[in-house]
Amino acid sequence: AAVNFGFALVALFMFFVAFQAPFLPQIVLLVPGTILLLMFSFGIGLIAMTLTTFFRDFMHITTVVLSAWYFISPVLYMPSLVGNASFLRYNPMTYYLEFFHNGLIEASILKNNPTLTGGIWPAPETWIIATSCSVAAVLVGYIVYKCNENDYIYSL
Repeated sequence: AAVNFGFALVALFMFFVAFQAPFLPQIVLLVPGTILLLMFSFGIGLIAMTLTTFFRDFMHITTVVLSAWYFISPVLYMPSLVGNASFLRYNPMTYYLEFFHNGLIEASILKNNPTLTGGIWPAPETWIIATSCSVAAVLVGYIVYKCNENDYIYSL
């Protein structure tokens, strides 16, 4: 998935060049957003790998859960359209997607609207929550992996 994401970023920058879109300073938000999202995904992947090894049906449950998670995460819509929905506040993906929304979508809105000034950067709470969730996911995933490391061979 990370390789596909890298190719998609190359294609995105090719579109920027082809359509002469301005490179705004907020584009640098893609770097920390990508790193934090990769850390979070790696930790969740370690946990899912362990559960799938011991419980084969977990693979089918994972596809259903990820499909539902996609639609309750603000991928296709901006969080501001939903208002103060509590499910967004407790969804860690919201904070990772804010880096991408601010770096690509809202930055272009800022550039096209001359009455707006300043920059659009994630709030400090977004940085704290995204970093905390990433570190927690990697730590918990690593602990789960190490605790079951010797049992994987017997379950395969």
